[in-house]
Amino acid sequence: MQVVNKKMYHLIKENRFSDLWQVGHVIDNTCDDFINERTKVNFDYTTIEPFDNEYLSFYQIIDYYLENKPDDTTIEILLEHAQKHIHLLQINQMELALEEVRRKYYPNIVSRKQAIWVCSDKQLKYWNNGLPGKRDLFEVMITGDMFKTSAALLPKLGLSYNETLEQAHEYWNPDISKCEEETIEYLVKGKIKVLKKV
Repeated sequence: MQVVNKKMYHLIKENRFSDLWQVGHVIDNTCDDFINERTKVNFDYTTIEPFDNEYLSFYQIIDYYLENKPDDTTIEILLEHAQKHIHLLQINQMELALEEVRRKYYPNIVSRKQAIWVCSDKQLKYWNNGLPGKRDLFEVMITGDMFKTSAALLPKLGLSYNETLEQAHEYWNPDISKCEEETIEYLVKGKIKVLKKV
């Protein structure tokens, strides 16, 4: 749907991308090569970690410890790192599948790679409680395309790639009536003016 001067809210990790989110700044994500900051973080993700004065993939680090029995503390650290890596790899798989389905079947909807996520005041509590860490909240004014869907319709993490592709259709062709109002999210492509930090 097209909107003009519509006030909404944007949540972002505290102090992240602070050069972009300045009061009075207008973010224009209409050019095809625009990639949002969240996608840049996903694209820069790696499993390479410092290990014994060099950098190895986490797979190589696990291999090392399978041959050299680690103590309990090391096992606990490895499990924490494995949990982080698995989660982020599943997020990246989900995003790739969502983009593949969007390009093929719903090309007129804004890409999650380009979009700025916003919500109304009805969703603020849900998103504020659901995102990790401290967050900054901005009131923004939008002119452009806005796509309404729900986070509840995102593909489940841990599925095969083919299963994720199947579930992606629900996100891009949403039946909002099945979703709680608080889970609604809006993807925006247009001009987003930062009105104030709330």
